[in-house]
Amino acid sequence: MLDDAFRDMGDGVYIQSRQSAVLFNVAHFRAKTTTIRIVMKQLLFADDSALVAHYADEMHKIVDAFSDASKKFGLKINIEKSEVLYQPNSTRTREEDIMVDVNKLKYVLVLSYLGSTMSSNGCIDDEIQRRMAKASTSYGRLRQRLWNNHHVSMRVKGKIHRVIVLSTLLYTAEAWTVYIRQVETLHDFMVRYLRSIMWITWMDKVTNKDILERTGLPYMEDLLLRKRFQWTGHLMRMPPDRLPKRIPYSQLLVTETEGALVSRKDQLKDISLTQQRDKWRAIVK
Repeated sequence: MLDDAFRDMGDGVYIQSRQSAVLFNVAHFRAKTTTIRIVMKQLLFADDSALVAHYADEMHKIVDAFSDASKKFGLKINIEKSEVLYQPNSTRTREEDIMVDVNKLKYVLVLSYLGSTMSSNGCIDDEIQRRMAKASTSYGRLRQRLWNNHHVSMRVKGKIHRVIVLSTLLYTAEAWTVYIRQVETLHDFMVRYLRSIMWITWMDKVTNKDILERTGLPYMEDLLLRKRFQWTGHLMRMPPDRLPKRIPYSQLLVTETEGALVSRKDQLKDISLTQQRDKWRAIVK
């Protein structure tokens, strides 16, 4: 259906890609013969589709084409479940109505889907707050049965805390672009609950380093790097025609952000180790 909808359409988000380039080397995109242009109109999420465009008029065309193709195949767009996330910039600050037939799609500032949260300002603060709330709930469910059980060692509690609470907290963290303040917020959250598990207060004068050593847990920055490196390993071994594999070797092509890199260099460290699976597994486990 998607092929039928967008077969002759040139609207969407264009990226310039060069598979042989060095990661994040902008100079490599100046070549005209070794780079290719890719247009993204839709991104598939499970059994749903996200339509993307830079401008409202382009989005109108894409949505109309998608709606017409749906009718041809006897499908109907669920208006109540369809939402529009608008991310303004310095030149476009006003929302424009996106219609499906005569129905206006609802605008949202925060979009939640498959456990992740996307914000109109492009930041992950809302996502972190929601992950912390969910992790707190996971922690609370085990308070009486596990955390307050003095017959369970701290090492075991630390491992369970990592598997259940931290896994909930850092869900999809491999795709986050985090700042130091956000890493510190996540680290403080983790240590606060570890202190609660160990019945340690500030009056006991126990450092955070001692807390982590007793539970066998690494620093939050290390946890984030491991998750990111784990995803990087899968990414680098994907077939070269897959979009996720092309993204690190690409840049956006739009007038006001010409040459802007799609991803940041600090998201991917030493990718050469991803091809050495034994070393890669040793790092991410």
